Amino acid sequence: MRAESYFEISYMYHLEFDNEVERWQSQPQRFQYEINGKSRVYTPDFLIKLKSGEYQLVELKPNCFTLSDEFVEKHGYLNDMFLSRYQIPLLVRTEDDFYHDTRMTNLRRLYRYKSYDFSRYDMKKASEHLKGLSTIRELYQRCSKFNATAAFGPAMLAQNYATTDLNIPFSLNNSMEVSHA
Repeated sequence: MRAESYFEISYMYHLEFDNEVERWQSQPQRFQYEINGKSRVYTPDFLIKLKSGEYQLVELKPNCFTLSDEFVEKHGYLNDMFLSRYQIPLLVRTEDDFYHDTRMTNLRRLYRYKSYDFSRYDMKKASEHLKGLSTIRELYQRCSKFNATAAFGPAMLAQNYATTDLNIPFSLNNSMEVSHA
Protein backbone atom coordinates (compact mmCIF):
# COMPACT_ATOMS: atom_id res chain seq x y z
CA MET A 1 0.00 0.00 0.00
CA ARG A 2 1.28 3.45 -0.91
CA ALA A 3 -0.29 6.46 0.73
CA GLU A 4 0.34 10.10 1.48
CA SER A 5 -0.79 9.94 5.12
CA TYR A 6 -1.74 7.64 7.96
CA PHE A 7 -5.31 8.77 7.34
CA GLU A 8 -5.12 7.29 3.83
CA ILE A 9 -3.49 4.08 5.09
CA SER A 10 -6.36 3.66 7.52
CA TYR A 11 -8.85 4.06 4.69
CA MET A 12 -6.95 1.50 2.62
CA TYR A 13 -7.38 -1.06 5.39
CA HIS A 14 -11.07 -0.18 5.46
CA LEU A 15 -11.33 -0.76 1.69
CA GLU A 16 -9.45 -4.07 1.86
CA PHE A 17 -12.03 -5.46 4.27
CA ASP A 18 -15.13 -3.94 2.66
CA ASN A 19 -17.02 -6.80 0.98
CA GLU A 20 -18.70 -4.40 -1.46
CA VAL A 21 -15.37 -3.24 -2.95
CA GLU A 22 -14.04 -5.12 -5.97
CA ARG A 23 -10.89 -3.03 -6.39
CA TRP A 24 -9.51 0.39 -5.62
CA GLN A 25 -6.67 2.70 -6.58
CA SER A 26 -5.13 5.54 -4.61
CA GLN A 27 -4.29 8.85 -6.30
CA PRO A 28 -5.75 7.55 -9.58
CA GLN A 29 -5.32 10.55 -11.88
CA ARG A 30 -4.85 14.32 -11.93
CA PHE A 31 -7.71 16.37 -13.35
CA GLN A 32 -7.59 19.97 -14.54
CA TYR A 33 -10.55 22.21 -13.93
CA GLU A 34 -11.36 25.88 -13.83
CA ILE A 35 -13.15 27.62 -10.99
CA ASN A 36 -13.67 31.34 -10.49
CA GLY A 37 -11.59 32.04 -13.60
CA LYS A 38 -8.53 30.16 -12.30
CA SER A 39 -7.09 26.93 -13.69
CA ARG A 40 -6.59 24.29 -11.00
CA VAL A 41 -5.43 20.69 -10.67
CA TYR A 42 -7.18 18.12 -8.48
CA THR A 43 -6.29 14.52 -7.68
CA PRO A 44 -8.91 12.43 -5.87
CA ASP A 45 -7.59 10.30 -3.04
CA PHE A 46 -9.25 7.09 -4.31
CA LEU A 47 -11.05 5.56 -7.24
CA ILE A 48 -13.17 2.61 -6.12
CA LYS A 49 -14.99 0.01 -8.17
CA LEU A 50 -17.76 -1.73 -6.27
CA LYS A 51 -18.83 -5.30 -6.98
CA SER A 52 -22.08 -3.83 -8.31
CA GLY A 53 -20.05 -2.24 -11.14
CA GLU A 54 -20.51 1.28 -9.78
CA TYR A 55 -17.47 3.56 -9.51
CA GLN A 56 -16.82 6.17 -6.83
CA LEU A 57 -14.18 8.82 -6.36
CA VAL A 58 -13.35 9.54 -2.74
CA GLU A 59 -11.80 12.55 -1.07
CA LEU A 60 -10.61 11.97 2.51
CA LYS A 61 -10.81 14.92 4.85
CA PRO A 62 -10.81 15.34 8.61
CA ASN A 63 -14.23 16.51 9.79
CA CYS A 64 -12.95 19.94 10.76
CA PHE A 65 -11.97 20.71 7.13
CA THR A 66 -15.32 19.75 5.61
CA LEU A 67 -17.29 22.52 7.28
CA SER A 68 -15.75 25.55 5.59
CA ASP A 69 -17.68 27.36 2.87
CA GLU A 70 -14.61 27.14 0.60
CA PHE A 71 -14.49 23.33 0.89
CA VAL A 72 -18.24 22.94 0.38
CA GLU A 73 -18.10 25.12 -2.76
CA LYS A 74 -15.05 23.34 -4.20
CA HIS A 75 -16.41 19.87 -3.47
CA GLY A 76 -19.80 20.73 -4.97
CA TYR A 77 -18.13 22.01 -8.13
CA LEU A 78 -15.86 18.95 -8.43
CA ASN A 79 -18.70 16.52 -7.73
CA ASP A 80 -20.82 18.15 -10.44
CA MET A 81 -17.85 18.00 -12.83
CA PHE A 82 -17.20 14.29 -12.22
CA LEU A 83 -20.89 13.43 -12.47
CA SER A 84 -21.35 15.30 -15.74
CA ARG A 85 -18.10 14.13 -17.39
CA TYR A 86 -17.80 10.56 -16.09
CA GLN A 87 -21.05 9.75 -14.24
CA ILE A 88 -18.93 9.08 -11.13
CA PRO A 89 -19.71 10.81 -7.82
CA LEU A 90 -16.99 12.42 -5.72
CA LEU A 91 -17.71 11.38 -2.14
CA VAL A 92 -16.17 12.84 0.98
CA ARG A 93 -15.17 10.45 3.74
CA THR A 94 -14.14 11.61 7.19
CA GLU A 95 -12.78 9.81 10.21
CA ASP A 96 -16.37 9.27 11.39
CA ASP A 97 -17.02 7.12 8.30
CA PHE A 98 -14.22 4.62 8.74
CA TYR A 99 -11.71 5.31 11.48
CA HIS A 100 -12.24 3.59 14.81
CA ASP A 101 -9.13 2.71 16.83
CA THR A 102 -10.13 -0.81 17.81
CA ARG A 103 -11.36 -1.72 14.33
CA MET A 104 -8.16 -0.35 12.76
CA THR A 105 -6.03 -2.38 15.16
CA ASN A 106 -7.95 -5.53 14.22
CA LEU A 107 -7.77 -4.83 10.48
CA ARG A 108 -4.01 -4.29 10.69
CA ARG A 109 -3.71 -7.56 12.63
CA LEU A 110 -5.62 -9.51 9.97
CA TYR A 111 -4.31 -7.76 6.85
CA ARG A 112 -1.29 -10.04 6.39
CA TYR A 113 -3.70 -12.97 6.05
CA LYS A 114 -5.81 -11.42 3.24
CA SER A 115 -3.69 -13.18 0.62
CA TYR A 116 -3.41 -16.53 2.39
CA ASP A 117 -3.77 -19.28 -0.22
CA PHE A 118 -6.55 -21.72 0.65
CA SER A 119 -6.24 -23.61 -2.65
CA ARG A 120 -4.63 -26.68 -1.07
CA TYR A 121 -7.62 -27.11 1.24
CA ASP A 122 -11.15 -28.27 0.54
CA MET A 123 -12.83 -25.24 2.13
CA LYS A 124 -16.29 -26.76 1.93
CA LYS A 125 -15.07 -29.72 3.97
CA ALA A 126 -13.07 -27.48 6.32
CA SER A 127 -16.11 -25.28 6.95
CA GLU A 128 -18.19 -28.36 7.79
CA HIS A 129 -15.57 -29.42 10.38
CA LEU A 130 -15.64 -25.94 11.87
CA LYS A 131 -19.42 -25.43 12.05
CA GLY A 132 -20.78 -24.93 15.52
CA LEU A 133 -17.64 -23.37 16.96
CA SER A 134 -18.38 -20.25 18.93
CA THR A 135 -15.05 -18.58 19.82
CA ILE A 136 -11.86 -17.67 18.04
CA ARG A 137 -9.98 -19.92 20.47
CA GLU A 138 -12.10 -22.92 19.38
CA LEU A 139 -11.46 -22.03 15.72
CA TYR A 140 -7.68 -21.93 16.24
CA GLN A 141 -7.69 -25.16 18.25
CA ARG A 142 -9.79 -27.05 15.70
CA CYS A 143 -7.65 -25.83 12.79
CA SER A 144 -4.52 -27.18 14.48
CA LYS A 145 -6.15 -30.63 14.69
CA PHE A 146 -6.47 -31.05 10.94
CA ASN A 147 -2.86 -30.15 10.25
CA ALA A 148 -3.52 -26.66 8.92
CA THR A 149 -0.87 -23.98 9.25
CA ALA A 150 -1.03 -21.52 12.14
CA ALA A 151 -2.19 -18.88 9.64
CA PHE A 152 -5.31 -20.85 8.68
CA GLY A 153 -7.55 -19.52 11.49
CA PRO A 154 -6.64 -15.83 11.15
CA ALA A 155 -6.88 -16.17 7.35
CA MET A 156 -10.42 -17.50 7.73
CA LEU A 157 -11.28 -14.31 9.62
CA ALA A 158 -9.42 -12.08 7.15
CA GLN A 159 -11.13 -13.63 4.14
CA ASN A 160 -14.63 -13.92 5.62
CA TYR A 161 -14.78 -17.70 5.93
CA ALA A 162 -15.40 -16.89 9.59
CA THR A 163 -16.74 -13.67 11.05
CA THR A 164 -16.29 -11.85 14.32
CA ASP A 165 -17.00 -8.34 15.57
CA LEU A 166 -13.94 -6.34 14.53
CA ASN A 167 -15.15 -3.32 16.48
CA ILE A 168 -14.24 -4.87 19.83
CA PRO A 169 -10.70 -5.59 21.09
CA PHE A 170 -9.34 -8.87 19.76
CA SER A 171 -9.42 -11.79 22.17
CA LEU A 172 -9.36 -15.55 21.73
CA ASN A 173 -12.58 -15.56 23.74
CA ASN A 174 -14.42 -13.37 21.21
CA SER A 175 -17.38 -14.99 19.60
CA MET A 176 -17.19 -15.91 15.95
CA GLU A 177 -19.15 -17.81 13.38
CA VAL A 178 -17.99 -19.91 10.44
CA SER A 179 -19.80 -18.31 7.54
CA HIS A 180 -19.21 -20.07 4.22
CA ALA A 181 -16.92 -22.10 2.02
